[in-house]
Amino acid sequence: MVFNYFFIGLLIICSSQNLIASTYELILHKSSITHHALITNNPLSGIKINKQKTIALPSEKTGLKALFSKSKQSSVDIIEVESSFPLSIIQEKLSSLPGVDYVEPNYELHLYQDAFDPLSFKQTYLSEGDLYQLWSLEPKQSVLVAVIDTGIDLDHPDLSEHIYTNTLEKNNRKDDDGNGYVDDIHGFAWLRWLDNDLSYDTNDYHGHGTHMAGIIAGIKNNTGIIGIHPKAQILPLKVFDSAGYGTQLEASLAIRYAVAQGAKIINCSWGFEHKTKILEDAIAYAIAKDVIIVAAVGNGGHNTVMYPAKFPEVLGVGSYDANQNQLYDFSNYGKDLDIAISGRRIFSTYLNKGYTYLSGTSASTAIITGVLARIMSYYPYLSASAYQDLLFQSS
Repeated sequence: MVFNYFFIGLLIICSSQNLIASTYELILHKSSITHHALITNNPLSGIKINKQKTIALPSEKTGLKALFSKSKQSSVDIIEVESSFPLSIIQEKLSSLPGVDYVEPNYELHLYQDAFDPLSFKQTYLSEGDLYQLWSLEPKQSVLVAVIDTGIDLDHPDLSEHIYTNTLEKNNRKDDDGNGYVDDIHGFAWLRWLDNDLSYDTNDYHGHGTHMAGIIAGIKNNTGIIGIHPKAQILPLKVFDSAGYGTQLEASLAIRYAVAQGAKIINCSWGFEHKTKILEDAIAYAIAKDVIIVAAVGNGGHNTVMYPAKFPEVLGVGSYDANQNQLYDFSNYGKDLDIAISGRRIFSTYLNKGYTYLSGTSASTAIITGVLARIMSYYPYLSASAYQDLLFQSS
C-alpha cells in the first residue's frame, strides 16, 4: 500500500511538471505604431504579460531620435511573458493579434573565447600573419571602429587615449546632442531594455571587450602591447554584462547607434545559432550605410557558422593554425566562413590595466577588424566592398 501511495504521488508530480509556467522574452514586430497594451488589456488566456516596452527604430531620415519618437517610424515591442504553453504556441497566439506581423524570441548571444594564464608579452600572431607589414601603411584619416561587447577598460594605458569621445555630449545627466541617450560621451550600454538597464557606463567588468579593443587599437607607447591599427578610435558599446550575458535586441540597437555615430567598422566577436529579424534588420541598416561588419563564426568546431557571421553581407571570421595549415579544432567552419587568421593564445589588454591570453574566433575577428581599419585609414575613400576585396586579394 505504501508503494501505491508513492507511485500515485510520483504520477501527480510528473504530470504537474508539464503545467509549470516558463518565462520568455519576446520581440513583437508590428505593422503600425498602434499596439495592444497587453499588461493592462490582455486578450489572451493562459499567457501572462509581466513587462512590455515599445522601441521605435531609427529611419533614414530622422536618425537616432526616432528611437524615442512617436512618429510613423517602424517599431517593435519587447515583452516578458509567463505561460505553461510551449514557446511555439505563445508565438502563434501573439502573432494573431491585430497589428502584430511577427513574433520571435530575444535570443541570447555567446562570446567566443577561452582563457589562458599570461606567460609573456609576445604577440606571436603578428609575426605568424606577417601583420607587421601593415605598419608601413601610414594613416591618412582616422577610422572609428565600434566594438560591441562587454565594454572596455577606459583607463587602460594601452587604450585610454583612443577611446571615442562624443564632443556634443556633457556629463550633466542631460541628452545634450538630442540623440535619445543621456551622457553617452564614451559610447553607451544596453544590458536589458525591459528592465531599463541602460547607461553611459561602458567600463568593462568582464574582460572580453577590453581584449578585443587591444588587438585592434592598442596604443604604441613603449609599454604593454601594440594594436594592429594603433591610431584607430574605439567606440565602446556594451551589450554583455559582467557574466557575459547579452541578447540580440540590445545588440541590434548598438549596431544602429554605431552607424549613427559614424563608425566605419563594427566588431562583433560573438554570435548565436539562431537569428532574429531585429538583428537581421540592424545588419541590413548598417550595410546600406556602407559599414563593414566583422563577426566570429563560433567556437564549437562544427560545420556551421553562427549569426551574425552567417549573414551573407557580414564578414565571417574563423581561427587558422598556420603551422598545421588548417583551421584550429575549436573553429566553426562551412560555406559562410569568409576568412581565417590566428586565433590561439592571442595576447592583449585585459581588466585592471592588465594583459592576458585568450583563444577563439573572437580574437581572430578582432585581428581582421584591425587589418581592415589599417587599410581603411591608408585608403580612406573606398567602398566597404572594395576594402573587403583588398583584404581577400592580399590574404
